[in-house]
Amino acid sequence: MRKEYDFARGVVGKYSAHYARGTNVILLDTDVARAFPNSQSVNDALRHIMQARLERIDKGLASLDRGEGVDGEKFMAKLISSLDAKPSRRKSK
Repeated sequence: MRKEYDFARGVVGKYSAHYARGTNVILLDTDVARAFPNSQSVNDALRHIMQARLERIDKGLASLDRGEGVDGEKFMAKLISSLDAKPSRRKSK
């Protein structure tokens, strides 16, 4: 430990209640992390996707019986493959 680190006024367990409420840490691939500046933007994007899936189910365009809108892993795999198939709108550096 470096000498300049001073924990004299540190608080033990300061954030433990926050984590006890159910914080979930997920590691993003580097390219994905670059697209989102913070956790709020990730959550907003995922909520938007979830809402769109629910709307498709409500309109009869997707089916819970076929597992559409239920399995997040399958859904994200389909989403990523569809994004990979589309040309990028980002300017290359």
